[in-house]
Amino acid sequence: MIKQSGIIVTLLFCIGLSIYGQFEQMVIPADLKQQTIVTEPSTLNKGFLRVGLNGSFQSFDRYFDLDGSRGYLLNSNTWRKSWTYYLSVEYGLTDRIQLALSQPYLNGKTYISYNMIVGGLSKADTTISGRSKEQGFGDLSVSISYQILKEGDIWPSVTGSVSVTFPTGRKEMKDVVSSLEYNGPTGSGFYSLMYNLLVRKVFYPFSATISADYLQTFKGKKDLMYGLGEVEFNMADNFALTGGFYAHLNDWIVIGSQVSFTKPIGEIAFYYDPPSVAKPDSYILSYNPEIYFQIRRVRFYENTIIPLFGKDGSADPVYRIGLQYLF
Repeated sequence: MIKQSGIIVTLLFCIGLSIYGQFEQMVIPADLKQQTIVTEPSTLNKGFLRVGLNGSFQSFDRYFDLDGSRGYLLNSNTWRKSWTYYLSVEYGLTDRIQLALSQPYLNGKTYISYNMIVGGLSKADTTISGRSKEQGFGDLSVSISYQILKEGDIWPSVTGSVSVTFPTGRKEMKDVVSSLEYNGPTGSGFYSLMYNLLVRKVFYPFSATISADYLQTFKGKKDLMYGLGEVEFNMADNFALTGGFYAHLNDWIVIGSQVSFTKPIGEIAFYYDPPSVAKPDSYILSYNPEIYFQIRRVRFYENTIIPLFGKDGSADPVYRIGLQYLF
């Protein structure tokens, strides 16, 4: 009788383990899909799909001059507003390999107004003004990320990424009214490669990141100025170094901060007749506060890129928001 009871207890224990194992397999994938920016791995798990609608806005009229002082663009009544909307798709090919693509849509407007002295003996001030825009699809980007080192108790995760941007956006001006009124190109006009190395460490409820980016550009061609047609050019490469820190306020709100340093590398060349070549001596140091709201698989984020110091670059902030869902 005792032996039979022991057998029954053993069978019930084994059945319980089997049920628990099956339950664990059902629950864990759902739990993984509800991880936050702090707790999720640096690449998506195998079979996971994330789709996002993202947007950015920038009003551009202030500038860091060559001395590092803030001023207004061209010292004239000139401003630019730019909205960019992105559809992003990310897919976990394996637990270490992630594929992604991003398709932007641009909606930019530029206004310029300046005074010009005309006439011979009887000189007079004339105000010249115009509004241009850029509306249409931008350049398609695809990327692959590989988690070189998975995070352990002591060491961080290390992830490398390469993205390719294709010049699929429009290269020519259209709806031209004058030299100051037209619908300008929505594409960059050139291919580019972005290399990224990300080091990340989680010590819950916090995480810290350090990343380095290098943008390699290639010779391109598009309309640069009214009346010149398509012109060949080559933009400078760009290097960026960023450090970030993130913290859970509770189970569904995360705040973060990033500090980023960017600097162009190499020369800018415009192949007019004769060619024009310049080596930019510029940089931007910016601060980026972020906030993330997560409800199960839905994630909403908002951040602002605030230029703190710089030389020969934009001094206006960039505002970004996004909504993502993990399938």
